[in-house]
Amino acid sequence: MKPEEAGQVRDPDWADIREPTIIRLSAEDQRRFVEALLAPPKISPAMLRAYEHRKRLVGDNNQ
Repeated sequence: MKPEEAGQVRDPDWADIREPTIIRLSAEDQRRFVEALLAPPKISPAMLRAYEHRKRLVGDNNQ
């Protein structure tokens, strides 16, 4: 495949990702979802280490 053709390749699985999806949640799951959005849990030490490791590998794109 030529580099200029790379953007033209369409994987059928990508169509599923681009299409909007409706997710039906129970009332309790809706409540939990909103609570998580309004007051997200604290970032765990493992997640912080993973983030720092990623920054060392690929850099920080938050500029």
